[in-house]
Amino acid sequence: MLIALAAAGVAPAIARADVSAPALLQWFEGSWNTINYRSADLFMAGYGGVWTPPPGRADSGNLSVGYDQYDRFDLGSAGNPTLYGTETGLRSMVAQMHKAGVASYIDLVWNHTGYSDWNSVDGSGHSFLNAGGYPGM
Repeated sequence: MLIALAAAGVAPAIARADVSAPALLQWFEGSWNTINYRSADLFMAGYGGVWTPPPGRADSGNLSVGYDQYDRFDLGSAGNPTLYGTETGLRSMVAQMHKAGVASYIDLVWNHTGYSDWNSVDGSGHSFLNAGGYPGM
């Protein structure tokens, strides 16, 4: 039969497996704890990865999604979380994603930084510029 179809110039339909990478979900509107809790939903929906915003302390406080980071190394602590939570919550979320077979991608744009007043003087009499600029840079 296949030979007859080939001779007639008709190619038989061949089923092919989809080999493309699983979809990546951009999840910027939830805390680390919410994402952690919903990891089973993410897995069951067929996502292969989750893309989250920059986790560091933003200049706009807990109003910013993190693209105006002031301190990239302050990931939040108990009693002083970032918009998304604490460093412990971030680590737990990433571990849970890996248990579910979902990759974690944390966004970071090095040249996106923020500071509301370059010359403001803190309690010790130092301005931001005189103190050396951004922590860790």
